[in-house]
Amino acid sequence: MIQSLRSSILLKAQLHLAKLDQLRQAARTGVEVCFKKECVELGTKVELHIRQAETNRMRILKWNCTNGNRPARLGHQPDGWLMSSNTSISTLMSESDLVDSITH
Repeated sequence: MIQSLRSSILLKAQLHLAKLDQLRQAARTGVEVCFKKECVELGTKVELHIRQAETNRMRILKWNCTNGNRPARLGHQPDGWLMSSNTSISTLMSESDLVDSITH
């Protein structure tokens, strides 16, 4: 009688542990799938932001060139060349706006 009771308790405990292991594996698989999906989405977002930044950079360069604000050498711009007398602050996106657009 006592032996069958012990066996019954042991069997229930083993079944409970097996169920917990199944749940743990399912949760782990779910987390891995979500992680991979988020990585792909983040990579896509980064690529989009890179393209947008390049487009914005080209627009700024074009705007500066059409307004006579051409830098001496591309890649070696003097300090403040984007903020010349013809450039209003409102026409350029602020640094905090750029950070917000990248992080959101």
